[in-house]
Amino acid sequence: MIPEDNPLYAQAQKKLAEIKKIHDVERIALKAETDISTVTVLSQSFSTDKSGRIPMHKIRLRNESSHVLESVKMEITYVDGTGRTVDVLTCNVETAVYSHSDDWFPEIRPGMVKRPFSDCQIRILAADFK
Repeated sequence: MIPEDNPLYAQAQKKLAEIKKIHDVERIALKAETDISTVTVLSQSFSTDKSGRIPMHKIRLRNESSHVLESVKMEITYVDGTGRTVDVLTCNVETAVYSHSDDWFPEIRPGMVKRPFSDCQIRILAADFK
């Protein structure tokens, strides 16, 4: 901190403004580069317990960003044999998918579904990058 009456005060304020501008530009670039559209579900399968209401998913994610994917928030829509929605669950999954690569996540358990289901669709709601 430089007091306002110091002759170097104006120069320090100018430097601080330049630093802030650089940080703002980097923050915007990071946000643009780590859009959730860079994360895709390549494939998925599931199994259930005997009740047919507690699913366990195996999901393969692809990270096309230039940053490490740390976690994702997923929305899983469960449907019955006629295609009607049975339930929608969300869950957070800790990942570590490096830039321009993919990985399997074999034991994703989002919770209990209201009724037995026959299929599901997965959508990425949010992604955190490092």
